[in-house]
Amino acid sequence: THTHTHTHTHTCPRGVLREIVKERKKEKMSNTKYHQHPFHYHHLHTCKIQFITLIFFLLATTTTTSASRTFSFSINNHNHNNVYHHPKTTTTTKKISHSPPPPLCFTFPDAKTTSTILTQTASILATYTCLVTYFDRPRGKLIINPSHLLCKQSNVPNAGLGLFVTKSLPAGTVLGTYPGVLRPSNKYFTKYVNYPDSQGYTWRLNKVNEIIDPTDSKGVLQDVCYGGSDDYVGSYFIHQVLWRFWSVSTLLARINEPPLGVGGCSVETEVDEERREVVFLLGRDVYEGEELYLDYGPLYDRSNYR
Repeated sequence: THTHTHTHTHTCPRGVLREIVKERKKEKMSNTKYHQHPFHYHHLHTCKIQFITLIFFLLATTTTTSASRTFSFSINNHNHNNVYHHPKTTTTTKKISHSPPPPLCFTFPDAKTTSTILTQTASILATYTCLVTYFDRPRGKLIINPSHLLCKQSNVPNAGLGLFVTKSLPAGTVLGTYPGVLRPSNKYFTKYVNYPDSQGYTWRLNKVNEIIDPTDSKGVLQDVCYGGSDDYVGSYFIHQVLWRFWSVSTLLARINEPPLGVGGCSVETEVDEERREVVFLLGRDVYEGEELYLDYGPLYDRSNYR
């Protein structure tokens, strides 16, 4: 038996051994359990950065190639003009020139190449502007008629402005969706360190680890949100200057929590984290002149409450 086994091992074809090894690897892989991580927004944010970088690289490479071709063409033309081809022989001789050779430096391209470079540069800027406009756009909208709401000094002590209704509204009335720019939580942390007051107006989406931020570049809540963030160069300029007409009202961000003894909240929320939006609606009937109140949830920082 020992002799048979030893002989069989050495006479087995290599192809059969490869197949056996492959089958054992497949069995091992099939018996192994792999944990699949969910696709969070910060992965998408990384893909956005890589996508923008790829576009810039391709367009910049094309522009550099055009400029280098122009430089090579001018050098080749100079060398060709200094070479004399004899009509009866195949040998070539250089002309005797007393002028000094041109310096080996970049020469300005002609009008056609300049136009191409300008076109490609404009294409890069337009592509970058469109991508930043899409990713840092202001989200949310006010569904209810704005004339039915009034922003003025809140009844809550030291709460600043609050939101009131100018007419009676029934329960179930949809006010709108929470305004702001959608940002990853780790990206917003830098703004929070510099402007901690902005945290009082942000809405956190815990499952997808994102923040809806309605404040401006200084962490101040304005009457409207124009969009923009610190994630991309020139994002605030693009949204607050170029696309200033594209803005979202921030009235819903003015709703305060009720003080003790008022009698509860009048506004409820429905969070849809897949669509990255928070719907505000009335949980009961409200009457003309009443201030709207909302529960901020258990994770809200109330350390500055008095």
